[in-house]
Amino acid sequence: GGAITQNAGSSLTVSGASDVLIADNGLGTLYDIGLGNVGNDFKNFVLARGQNITLTDSAGGLILDHVKATGSLTATSTGGAITQNAGSSLTVSGVSTLTTNNGLGTQYYIGLTSAGNDFQGAVNADGKSVNLTDGSGGLILGNINATNGLTATSTGGAITQNAGSSLTVSGAS
Repeated sequence: GGAITQNAGSSLTVSGASDVLIADNGLGTLYDIGLGNVGNDFKNFVLARGQNITLTDSAGGLILDHVKATGSLTATSTGGAITQNAGSSLTVSGVSTLTTNNGLGTQYYIGLTSAGNDFQGAVNADGKSVNLTDGSGGLILGNINATNGLTATSTGGAITQNAGSSLTVSGAS
């Protein structure tokens, strides 16, 4: 077992019914998944289990399936929305950072709305409209920039804001 990474300057185009990324030694030790290079294109959903998980998709958006990060999750889409498959869940023990911005001023939707999601650390998000759901233990908002509204739902506890963070929301919330 060991980390899953990619060479600097390289890009991945991954097709198929499921992209399975597991950085696990089989004995319970999880390793980092670092697939954050610009130019990556995950054409279908991504299922991932690791310690710190970094994913970047540059074409058509990023669809997450079951994701478990015992550390942080950094998900970036420069070509479309960040969403999740129906019935899937995300469990992130550390900070989640979600960005949908093409670098030229165009932002996209962030929709992680499964009742099975468990964001245990703060969630930072930068997108057009941001829709987040946490079903266990509450939702901690970090730095949020939503140019077309924010919807935050917690069915398992309070919604709070991380100390020192800022919320910038335009449109309906």
